Amino acid sequence: MAISTIHSYTTAYQMKTAVITGLAGQDGFYLARLLLEKGYKVVGFLRLADWHLVEGVVRDLEALQTSTRLLEFVDCDLTDAQRIQALLAGLKPSEIYHFAGQSSVTVSFEKPEETFEAIGGGCLRLLEAIRVLKLDCRFVNASSAEIFGRSAQSPQREVTPIIPISPYGCAKAFAHHTTACYRLRGLHASNAILYSHESIRRSPTFFSRKVTQTAARIFLGKEVCLNVGNIDSPRTWGWAEEFVEGMWLMTQQDFADDYILSATETRTARQFIEECFNLLGLSVDQHCRIDTSLYRPTDSKFQIGDISRARDKMGWAPRVSFSQMVERMLLNDLIIEGYSQGELPRTFESK
Repeated sequence: MAISTIHSYTTAYQMKTAVITGLAGQDGFYLARLLLEKGYKVVGFLRLADWHLVEGVVRDLEALQTSTRLLEFVDCDLTDAQRIQALLAGLKPSEIYHFAGQSSVTVSFEKPEETFEAIGGGCLRLLEAIRVLKLDCRFVNASSAEIFGRSAQSPQREVTPIIPISPYGCAKAFAHHTTACYRLRGLHASNAILYSHESIRRSPTFFSRKVTQTAARIFLGKEVCLNVGNIDSPRTWGWAEEFVEGMWLMTQQDFADDYILSATETRTARQFIEECFNLLGLSVDQHCRIDTSLYRPTDSKFQIGDISRARDKMGWAPRVSFSQMVERMLLNDLIIEGYSQGELPRTFESK
């Protein structure tokens, strides 16, 4: 697919244009699919370093029977304020979704500057471009439960004190506060405070996908053991496709606001492993090993979100259960790893 120039985006009829930063990631992919199905023109801002991902994104969308005729990609480094303004001036998007940035809490301790620059600095430059250009545009920042860090309140609400304890959490907190500041200046700018949400597109570097991928490999005799760090902190795990629906709903509201998007079922990481292994008839004690070297330097212990505002104002609530999420991810990894016996393990049949 050819790289488009700015002037090619004008159309002879009214069409909503949405810009997504980080479109090649899990959330960007599913949001692009949702918006394309709604008839939007979707423009992904990608760094040159990520251009190798474009072909795969297009192929996967088409495999899901999603037309990519209205999907475009442009080179945009979010450290370049002039480039951002030039692109947005030509595109005149009606919606912007900011997902780009280093997405691992663990890696953020190793690359704090890179983490802050894309997440926090990118958010600031996008909002400033909207303000300077006076765009009639609605903005959603992908905030995170990590902003609450060591806050004692559980479950967390939108007004829970923000006390991050990782470079990733600090970068997300900066972007969160910046979005709120620009909202006070008159922009339709909302924060989606996202709790753990997974899918078959989740990177294997994330805990959930590491578990389902390794469990599939153990089941098929390709590996013997799953090594994990702290697995006793409670979390909520949701389904990513539902979370991007919530973010789109934010742009449809008359007034911008901050919303927690979270699953409502609480599980520990240990229970996630047990759910996955039990589906395959595997022994957790035999195939799982605690590795203290995998512990984070600091860890948010109680990531449980109150979705009352999202439910009451937007009608949003998760529908995919914890068990359904685990089963979908595990089945996907079994297929990827070459499971071809014609039938699923019998434990899947009862689900």
